Amino acid sequence: MKSYIRNVDELGRIVLPAEARADLGKPKAVNITLKGKHLILTAAVPLCKICGSEINVNNDVGVCSSCIEKIKQL
Repeated sequence: MKSYIRNVDELGRIVLPAEARADLGKPKAVNITLKGKHLILTAAVPLCKICGSEINVNNDVGVCSSCIEKIKQL
């Protein structure tokens, strides 16, 4: 487990270390979970806006390929 210390600015922001971002796969978003007095940051996985799947989600529209095909058939 790696540990980093970062300052929190007056707006509550922190900067994620480059090494941590790389280890997370350079996420565009993170999930923030509060567990007691611990903040847990995890890379956010894009979910389909229609069915909630995380498989084959088109990042441009936020919809999975399965839902796109179903829409085309309408």
